[in-house]
Amino acid sequence: METDGTGRASPWAPKRLLIVDDDDDFREVLSDILRAGGHAVVAADSGAAALGLLGGPLAVDLLITDLSMPGMDGVSLIQRVQQQRRQLPAILLTGLADEGVAATLQNVLVGRYAVLRKPVEARSLLERIAEMLALEGSASGQH
Repeated sequence: METDGTGRASPWAPKRLLIVDDDDDFREVLSDILRAGGHAVVAADSGAAALGLLGGPLAVDLLITDLSMPGMDGVSLIQRVQQQRRQLPAILLTGLADEGVAATLQNVLVGRYAVLRKPVEARSLLERIAEMLALEGSASGQH
């Protein structure tokens, strides 16, 4: 594992990320951005597919999901994942995010999560991923 020079794990060390989005083009672009940022990426096109992957031996460090997807939306996916992997941080991407959405989610989601508005800048996303992963052990939501 990479360290920050003090012997502590670096928040920039590569991690395995699970991306869930029903838009093939967006999922591919996002995967490319994250791989260019040094991360390993596993992608799923639906909440059900993501749960199938997580139901097996797949180890992931962070979940990134779209809010609006047919079948199972991103909030429902995060809730289901948190039942089995409570410590897994999540980032919810949405074109609809505003203060009202974030406030509503505080009453629905627990654990470490963030809400980012689409389109998200690559650097901002990579920085948020590093921040969330650096908060290991924290049980408070990040908004």
